[in-house]
Amino acid sequence: MQAVVPDIASVFPRVTELTAEQIGNALPTLGVLKGFIENLEGYAFTLASKGQDIPNYSLTKSRKNRKYRDEKAVIDAFSKEIGRDLYAVPKLRTPAQLEKIVGKERLSDFVFIPEGELKLVPTKEAQDFVSRKVADVFKDVPELE
Repeated sequence: MQAVVPDIASVFPRVTELTAEQIGNALPTLGVLKGFIENLEGYAFTLASKGQDIPNYSLTKSRKNRKYRDEKAVIDAFSKEIGRDLYAVPKLRTPAQLEKIVGKERLSDFVFIPEGELKLVPTKEAQDFVSRKVADVFKDVPELE
């Protein structure tokens, strides 16, 4: 099977070496190239989500920031104590900001970290690798006799 993208440097010239006319002719093709890239990424994600190994890539969960379980409960719990410092104009301070004022332990019941969305990333960048292979998912389940 022939490689889809052989040596990428040999396929595309350096943009600094293109003439204005060549740039003008190339720009209309950007939509086609972007569409191909988006379709390729989507299809690769679909295959990886179904357990297909994509060499050099891994499924991982995106990083999420903490959120309040119930903003009203936070306001009720801390407004008398810290008053206006509860707010970073014009809204309630973020969990990280409020934690510096009231402390991590007191705030911990009010915050959570939502589960990250799955994304396909180059393996060397993957943190929190998510395996979709059946053997890996059930590796700790004892076999029935």
